[in-house]
Amino acid sequence: FQWRFVRPVNPDFVGTPAAPAGLLASASADHIGLSWSPVAQAVGYTVFRSTAATGPLTAIGANLSATGFTD
Repeated sequence: FQWRFVRPVNPDFVGTPAAPAGLLASASADHIGLSWSPVAQAVGYTVFRSTAATGPLTAIGANLSATGFTD
């Protein structure tokens, strides 16, 4: 699997928020854990997954308030 990026979500923000920094991934036999630094102006995050480097991307977590996700 490939995790492409984590996108900050804030419908009231005008412009493009910065991409999350400090993305870390950890793996075990049955899951992947992701964590990242918070983004100013973000009220939530969306995590996407793809089985190929070129996509397609599928949202696997939406409007997440935490700065981490386990899949």
